[in-house]
Amino acid sequence: MKVLGVEFAGKEMRYILTHQNDDEITWDEIYEKLSLSETRSHEHLRTFNTAVGTLLAEIEPDLIGIKKFQENGSMSSGGAAIKMEAILLLNATCEVKFISSQKIKKCSVNDPPKKYIANALKAAILAGEQ
Repeated sequence: MKVLGVEFAGKEMRYILTHQNDDEITWDEIYEKLSLSETRSHEHLRTFNTAVGTLLAEIEPDLIGIKKFQENGSMSSGGAAIKMEAILLLNATCEVKFISSQKIKKCSVNDPPKKYIANALKAAILAGEQ
């Protein structure tokens, strides 16, 4: 099963593709960041939408795991994260699971490819286990 793990951080969508079966989890060298630099620009939103649609069409994930962010309160996410999440959800053609920050914090992963991608990797792993 191909599981795409995603974390929204600031104006970036960080993602990694994992391959999961009953006894093994591996990940590709497909880990990147997509950015939404201007949240009130029609052109930037359309460009981000196209990039997300292209990504999902190319990798065809069976499942998407997203690190859940807080929507209100002092630790809430900004407008960019909310817009990027909405665009991802609109383009998704598979099931999407949201993983809490508490579960991600408790999950340990040995040797993620890059430190910045660790939470997206954990989201993918935990989504595949549910």
